[in-house]
Amino acid sequence: RGDYGRLGNDGDGDSGDPVPVHFEQGTRVVAIGVGERASCAVIGNGSVYCWGQGPLGEGGDSNANSSIPVYVDTGGRRATGITVGGGVICAKLENGAAMCWGNNGNHYTGGNCCGGGGTNQNPTEVILHGQEFVTEISNYGPHTCAVINDSYVNCWGQNPITQDAVGHSSQFPGIIESFENDSYMGVGSDMDLDGDGFNDLFEGFPGDPFRSAHCAAGSYGRYDCVEASPGNFTNSGDMRQTACPLGKYQPSGGMGFCIDAWRGSYVDLVGQSEQTDCGDFLGTIGFGSTSSSDCVPDTDDDGTVDQLDDDDDDDGFPDEQDGCPLDPASATDTDGDGYCDYADAFPLDANEWLDSDGDGVGDNSDAFPLDENETLDSDGDGVGDNSDAFPDDASETLDSDGDGVGDNSDA
Repeated sequence: RGDYGRLGNDGDGDSGDPVPVHFEQGTRVVAIGVGERASCAVIGNGSVYCWGQGPLGEGGDSNANSSIPVYVDTGGRRATGITVGGGVICAKLENGAAMCWGNNGNHYTGGNCCGGGGTNQNPTEVILHGQEFVTEISNYGPHTCAVINDSYVNCWGQNPITQDAVGHSSQFPGIIESFENDSYMGVGSDMDLDGDGFNDLFEGFPGDPFRSAHCAAGSYGRYDCVEASPGNFTNSGDMRQTACPLGKYQPSGGMGFCIDAWRGSYVDLVGQSEQTDCGDFLGTIGFGSTSSSDCVPDTDDDGTVDQLDDDDDDDGFPDEQDGCPLDPASATDTDGDGYCDYADAFPLDANEWLDSDGDGVGDNSDAFPLDENETLDSDGDGVGDNSDAFPDDASETLDSDGDGVGDNSDA
């Protein structure tokens, strides 16, 4: 039924198929309570949201219905559980307290803010005594019950109408008489047979004195469950968290798995909450890389490394048909020397591609590649033939008086 907005999908129409509740993408719900006309959820950061028939506890004196989740202020404390009954909602808080709200006053919420049967629309703390703390809470119709200190049950509600169900004669929280004196749920030694301080009815390992908690994936512990920290993970039942191995990371807490490093990134240390990017024009062949040495060229920076890319320069010509597979400006290399024609001073000569002095002779053949007036040094004396009076005589270069005898031999 969608009336009152109780499906939480921003509408009031009925649906025979499951519909998503209107939370922001990525919101992680850790607890949920469903009543006849309203529902509530606790999300990953401990905040409470409710939707459906009001009052929903969103503040003020509002009795408004809501077809999308509305935030409920629990006094700055994180909720760890939620229950929705007939006109009353209760949340278990991280410090062992409980808060309730609704439209039926203090005998529903266990508080003393209002006259009997009055309205208590905003979250109000349930009255507890001494060192009492709430470990579980649930409500149905006009009354609420909570497990206190992992050992006994307190209930409160609409007396005397439901006194038999509530088990005591006060509208405020009180112990169920039939459960007192350890007769059923007490804390006597006969209910803690392994002697670990936890009631056998509520622990996961009643015969093991060294362990009482069985934690879900994403949490761990021996006697209590703790959320796995970022960079770590746990499986169901783990007593300790495990660091993410090389090549994997986990940015969030409370997770039961690690994430492979993405292509183009790597993780080279264990227990990491983030991956390291290879950098521009680099990538990895696959996922889960464990070292910077896994980073290889990606010339066109398209996310596919050259080894796997059939068009490395992304010029539209497959590498096997591209004479210049790493140069997006051209695909032609007529002489096959590795230099594209547009950048090759000698596109038809595989032995030459540069002419630094512009004298028409390639640098590889030019004895003086930076002197446009010289190209040959036939006698190898370091003086170009054009400037050497004796180009075939390594011992002579000048003939100052023009008599045909080199200066070195001319007296």
